[in-house]
Amino acid sequence: MSNIKCIWGRDDFDETVREAQAVVEAGRRRRHLQAMNEHLPPAVLFTRSRERRARRMDALAVGLLMAFMAALGVVLFAATAKADALSSAWADRYGGLACVVLSEYPSVGGLMGILDSAQEDGLTQRQAGEAVGESIATNCPEYGYLVRQFIARYGKSTVA
Repeated sequence: MSNIKCIWGRDDFDETVREAQAVVEAGRRRRHLQAMNEHLPPAVLFTRSRERRARRMDALAVGLLMAFMAALGVVLFAATAKADALSSAWADRYGGLACVVLSEYPSVGGLMGILDSAQEDGLTQRQAGEAVGESIATNCPEYGYLVRQFIARYGKSTVA
């Protein structure tokens, strides 16, 4: 097919003239835009600028996230260190007394009484478990079987 159009009547003529004028106008616009673009800086500068800004924003976001995670780690580490210090202090102070109680009540119930006493002194369940476990392991390891029975009945053992 060719681009040659046959003109059969006045309507065909008017349509052909409108199409020709549109082609001429598109050419003028194209030349005008080319002339305008010669005076503007290349578009690459805008792309690089946005890319730099995006990189800076990404770096800032990563930096803020790292700072937040570091602060969170310090807080959690301090809480863990405090818990370890509390349970160790309890074990040092009441470790011998725990052995006396277990010698009188060598059962899981006796061990639970010691754990309740440690919690009444302000320790959490975890801290109380650590403190009583440390006390028994240090002062009276012969009652270690009670700790293993308690763990088997009420929780998971992380010790082999």
